[in-house]
Amino acid sequence: MRRILFLCSVIVTIIACNTKKKSLTLDMTDPDPRWARIDSLESIGQYADALTATEVIVQEARGQGNWRDEFRALMRRAAQQGMTGVDAYTVIAQLEERTASTGYPLKQLLHSVVAERYWQQYENNRWTILERTNTEIVTSSAVEMPDPATWTQQQYMQKVITEFRASLDPHDSLATTPTEALADLLQTPLSTGEGKEVRPTLFDILAHRALEVFRNTETRLAEPSWGFKMSDPRAFALFEDFANKPFWHRDSTSWEFQALRLHQQLEKLHLSEATPDALVDVALARLSFVRERSTLVNKDSLYLQALTTLNSRVPNDACGAEVIHAIASWYVEQGAQYNRLVGDAWKWEKKTARDLCGAAIAKFPGRSVPRTARH
Repeated sequence: MRRILFLCSVIVTIIACNTKKKSLTLDMTDPDPRWARIDSLESIGQYADALTATEVIVQEARGQGNWRDEFRALMRRAAQQGMTGVDAYTVIAQLEERTASTGYPLKQLLHSVVAERYWQQYENNRWTILERTNTEIVTSSAVEMPDPATWTQQQYMQKVITEFRASLDPHDSLATTPTEALADLLQTPLSTGEGKEVRPTLFDILAHRALEVFRNTETRLAEPSWGFKMSDPRAFALFEDFANKPFWHRDSTSWEFQALRLHQQLEKLHLSEATPDALVDVALARLSFVRERSTLVNKDSLYLQALTTLNSRVPNDACGAEVIHAIASWYVEQGAQYNRLVGDAWKWEKKTARDLCGAAIAKFPGRSVPRTARH
């Protein structure tokens, strides 16, 4: 089965030169002639002059209330600052300052970028940060946190989760803002074709960006021993049974708990849509996540049962190819346990996987399966 990796990181940004992973990328084909000169300056290494010219665009866009142009210019400015030696925390502080004075949707986009940048600072300085002693975090907005350069791992995690939460509020507005609203800020044309089917709203885009971090196992280092455990078999439920299930835990800041709740929001958002593509996409991601983190001894069978049920609900929808692929992958994993010297257990699992894929190809010929970037 042909699988096409479809990037969900579609908001515009440029990360400073020391960034290891770029999940937001600028579309460099901007027709605005103002950027031609800036591109030229950057191409010959004159980043200081490019920064000056970009600042002009920032101020012009802000004065005109053009949030798209301002967002693009802010991201370019941040990259140029990185190239001219401006401290990374200074760059982040400037973006945070703008979040406090702007409105929807620029505020939400910037909160998402700020969260990602703090996460990247943590990743880039992990070993130094982990050597610091964790202190109790005061979450009240009335108390200022110390210099980020001195934060502990726990403080970084708290800041990242706070910024991602802010990027997802207000839910109703984000959930009714189509991806088309981002216009030329999209690196990939999500406003048409399969992209729109799996990321139809601004909430989808920002929520999946947050999930990329919330699902990272690194985040668990800051959690107490009594932290949230994926031990409820109903986390494998589907449709209304999952979306409307009340999950609760005393550690409401647990990253796994946040991820599960965010998956609920996404699936609830897409339950009543005419086409199931977005629902199936997020459900598959959630089932994989729950299976990976579950402490249940029968998690593999619960996972397969959920996939089988999901497949039965989308028998004639092209996104069903993605479900079949997930089932086939499960059989491949089980087939890896086969040992001919021991017996016939798991002997035919890989054949079953091949047959499933063959059937999916025959049923959905030419289907390009839209897969999101899952880390």
